[in-house]
Amino acid sequence: MSIISTYSELSHYSTNAQEVQDLLKQSEARFQTLVANIPGAVYRCAYDSAWTMTFLSDAIQDISGYLASEFINNRIRSFKSIIHPQDRANVQESVQQSAIAKQPYAIEYRIVRSEGRIAWVYDKGQAFYNENGEIIGLDGILLDITDRKQTEAELGYTRAFLNSIVENLPVGVVIKDAKELRVMYWNKANEELFGYSREEILGKNDYDFLPKEQARYSRAKDRQVLTGCQLVDIPEAALMTPHRGERIVHTKKVPLLDENGIPRYLLAISEDITERKQSDQALRDSESYYRCIVETASEGVWMFDADNKTTFANSRMAKMLGYTVEEMVGRSLFEFIDPESQGLAQTYTERRCQGIHERYNFKFRRQDGSELWAIVSATPMFDDQGQLVSILRMITDISDVYEELRLRKQTEEALRESERQLRAYNNQLKQTLHQLQTTQTQLIQNEKMASLGQMVAGIAHEINNPVSFIAGNVTYASEYATDLLNLLQLYAKHYPEPALEIQDEIESLELEFVATDFPKLLNSMKEGANRIRQIVLSLRNFSRLDEAEIKEVNIHEGIDSTLLLLQHRLKGESGNSEIQIFKDYGKLPLVECYAGQLNQVFINLLNNAIEALESQPEPRVIRIHTSVKNGKESSSTPSIIIRISDNGCGIPENIQKLIFDPFFTTKPIGTATGLGLSISHSIVVDKHGGKLTCNSTPSQGAEFVIELPVRQS
Repeated sequence: MSIISTYSELSHYSTNAQEVQDLLKQSEARFQTLVANIPGAVYRCAYDSAWTMTFLSDAIQDISGYLASEFINNRIRSFKSIIHPQDRANVQESVQQSAIAKQPYAIEYRIVRSEGRIAWVYDKGQAFYNENGEIIGLDGILLDITDRKQTEAELGYTRAFLNSIVENLPVGVVIKDAKELRVMYWNKANEELFGYSREEILGKNDYDFLPKEQARYSRAKDRQVLTGCQLVDIPEAALMTPHRGERIVHTKKVPLLDENGIPRYLLAISEDITERKQSDQALRDSESYYRCIVETASEGVWMFDADNKTTFANSRMAKMLGYTVEEMVGRSLFEFIDPESQGLAQTYTERRCQGIHERYNFKFRRQDGSELWAIVSATPMFDDQGQLVSILRMITDISDVYEELRLRKQTEEALRESERQLRAYNNQLKQTLHQLQTTQTQLIQNEKMASLGQMVAGIAHEINNPVSFIAGNVTYASEYATDLLNLLQLYAKHYPEPALEIQDEIESLELEFVATDFPKLLNSMKEGANRIRQIVLSLRNFSRLDEAEIKEVNIHEGIDSTLLLLQHRLKGESGNSEIQIFKDYGKLPLVECYAGQLNQVFINLLNNAIEALESQPEPRVIRIHTSVKNGKESSSTPSIIIRISDNGCGIPENIQKLIFDPFFTTKPIGTATGLGLSISHSIVVDKHGGKLTCNSTPSQGAEFVIELPVRQS
């Protein structure tokens, strides 16, 4: 701020007060003009901690938003107060170092404007000193560089953004200097392509990492680019890499010129096209393969554009119409059709535009005027925008066999009808076979039960005879024993002192105990014989050999006989408690039925109930309830109801509908035939005209309900 010192200098050059006054005014005017035209704020400030302003031009208002007068002598605020807090220490240090070194200072820092917005300033100045070299103050100028800083920030962002793009491009990018062709930039894609990291490559040339022949070729292309100052395109070149072997690379190289048009750098962009080349080769092989198929096909292949102009026809198609392929290409579809068929052809064409693929018979006209009858399979093809681009028509020549085709259609229709009839007959045969298998199984089972019944009846007969003999003689033995014991008592009464030998024998035989126990022993034998006779009677009732035809039967006797035979299974085994039987018998009439078969139903249902309770904790209960339907013992069509239920785990709903199917079982293979419920259902429904149903809820047990008519029609 040497201009400011002019005031003091003028007094040394003039002694005339008027001249001094005039010179001062002129100098002040020049100073004001000069300051007003300086693009910044001129200042003089004290060399203190607050940067106390003694002079500050009005331009500071544009820079800070505050009036210059507010800063003079810190009237309202100090200049230091508007310096950004994070920059104050740096500003003070920079000014102090320059002042001590008696050098100008130039600093960029932030200030806080009056409205709170951040502004950047460029502060350039210099300290001035007294005669003793002591710092008096600072003169300088402040320039608003906010726009420049924003531009620099945007430029930095743009540079970082562009660097990020280049760094992440899917193609390799390398920059070399134009003189020694050493690598200055190497992006990620190049690392993946060449197999070398950026650290390994920077500062090296091609000969440092490429095979000699490849390096020589690359160097020659680089020189070509730099000499000709134009782009060089290398469509494909072999590149030997350390990690992926030989690759095929497409490279473009271009010079980067300075302002004088002289190459300064070389930019190379490389793309790995190995997979593309392989795909292209595979595509060419595939195209050749399919072209061979098309050309050797027995059908005509005919391609059209959206305007129905021929774009392709195979040799078979051309031969059908009597043309060469070259003669057909470019000609309209309608040129190969008679006038009377063109309306129909137009309709078909419109359907192609609607995206409809169809197969139909059509008549074309050959070059010699003859007719070509053909089966046409037409397929429209659309682009991504849904616009029709082409139509493929596959042509099969049926001219020689058109009539034969019509007859064949009739024959095919007859064959289809015959096939339908045969299929229906086969279904009927399957059903019949299934019924025969079921009937056969039931017959075998019935035969087994009949044989078992004969055997049981025979055993019962053989047991009955000796048991009857024993039971009959036990009575006499009991009478004889009573007589003998009475006789012994008479001997004891009349001969109280028998011989010594007799006394010894009485003591040895424990005669008193024998006299008491022997009648009990005979009674036990009598009860055992009666028990055996009851079992024999139950066996005969169960087998019912004497009741093979329909007879009136007491249903309760059949149930009781079955329970007696199953008595051993009702007892507790393996730590389980005994199964309890609760019988709730109603007053039933005698029922006409096949008694032996009905007993088979009872034993099947009771066996299933017992098995359902094997894993059931206490209590284990089977309930048997009988009644006349609707509680009426006489009606126009009387029937009885037999309910057999258990408190087991129940039957899942999805299995309930299958339980009466032949061979269906939930038990392991080899442990059950799956015929018990099927045969029971057949006996009740088919043999007796009744009903057999199952009611079950999981975890609440199962109930089987038998409904039988009292009289068989």
